[in-house]
Amino acid sequence: MVLLLSDLDRGPGLWHFPDDLLEDNDFVTMINTLLCKSFADLDPMLQWEALKANLKAKTQYYMKFHRKQHKSELASLQTLLH
Repeated sequence: MVLLLSDLDRGPGLWHFPDDLLEDNDFVTMINTLLCKSFADLDPMLQWEALKANLKAKTQYYMKFHRKQHKSELASLQTLLH
């Protein structure tokens, strides 16, 4: 038997939660709001899956927004130095 792994399509990889965000009060407030959101009409397994998907999406959005904000602040500081 021959197994050709080079022809195998790979997914986007494994996402890890950036735990340093737990020190960011704005992020913690946003996640607490998400946790209070009710998924009562779903069975427990779907509640868990919905929570994970929402947590990932909100975390990625938050990180992207703050990354852009940080780059903008850095660029303005660099223009002040020059």
